[in-house]
Amino acid sequence: MKALIIFSAALITTLATLNVTGSYTTDFGNLNLKQSKSSVSGDYSYPYNGEQVKGTLNGTLSNNTLNFNWEQKQGTGKSGGTGVFIFSKDGKSYTGTWKDSKGQTGTWNGKRK
Repeated sequence: MKALIIFSAALITTLATLNVTGSYTTDFGNLNLKQSKSSVSGDYSYPYNGEQVKGTLNGTLSNNTLNFNWEQKQGTGKSGGTGVFIFSKDGKSYTGTWKDSKGQTGTWNGKRK
């Protein structure tokens, strides 16, 4: 029982102190995240068909899971959708997925620089 209490306290401390603020190298170029309490915002950019796509995301971090909405511009068009990042315990990497408003889905993984 004592070991369970110590393990539980260590897990709570780890999850409570996770800070994902930083720059990440991702499947979609560079991503910069800024965390304030459980709110996370970010911006990203990547080249596509000779253009630079620029986007933003805003979401909420709960434990090690970031649920967010994203929006991006490419040329004169816009697109957006939702996503989920699941961060490693140390916050240095994540595995993620995205979905756009048309129902297309994909992966979005990253590592902190």
